[in-house]
Amino acid sequence: MLGRSYVSMGRFEEAAPVFARVNEMTNGEDSAVLIAYAESLALFDRASLTGLGAELLDKALTIDPLDARGLWWGGVSAMESGDDELAAQRWQELLKQDPPEALANTVREQLSRIGVQAAPPIQEAGGGISVRIAVSDELAKQVSPNMVLYLFARDPGAAGPPLAVVRHVAGDLPLAVQLSQSNVMLATTVLADHDELQLVARISRSGNPGAQPGDFFGEVLYRTGSGAVDLVIDEVVP
Repeated sequence: MLGRSYVSMGRFEEAAPVFARVNEMTNGEDSAVLIAYAESLALFDRASLTGLGAELLDKALTIDPLDARGLWWGGVSAMESGDDELAAQRWQELLKQDPPEALANTVREQLSRIGVQAAPPIQEAGGGISVRIAVSDELAKQVSPNMVLYLFARDPGAAGPPLAVVRHVAGDLPLAVQLSQSNVMLATTVLADHDELQLVARISRSGNPGAQPGDFFGEVLYRTGSGAVDLVIDEVVP
């Protein structure tokens, strides 16, 4: 909170050491802290985006490749380092998350500067899968509004990474989400090709997408044509 306060007051030089200390306390494994540290450095000295700031952002995006702030600053860092291809990749991924229009316009402008045309929103029949997510009354008392909420779509018959991911915060609950082709992890994935999908909603205490003991979750099996899905988060990862 002290670091955030310094940033909000424009005291970036004082914010950076605070985030550096928190980063030490979290063993450099908290993506939100890594991003906040990199942001404070960049706001004080943009050149940091080609040095320590870049290292922090790369690590944060390894931990959480869908973090919107990480993708924004990661794109800026890549552009500052002359890697326009990586910048475009990160900003295109950010646009998939349907960010606020002001941010989306800024991202499109940056893509245009490096000669990349932003991909248009993907339209699909039926508008995707409607998922209504809520948390049980028993667990709601333990949930902080700043905790990260993930919705994953998985192939129930296969291991490996999820097919698609949507990211929000727990403070948005109860929440109605459209899980669509725009949320897929790989361009080769087509959600409509799957007759069944395992939908998992998880509230992450650490902010990381990987399940950790103490995280809250709920899951349901979706079958094509079954309509809107109600998904209640009512279990704890052991």
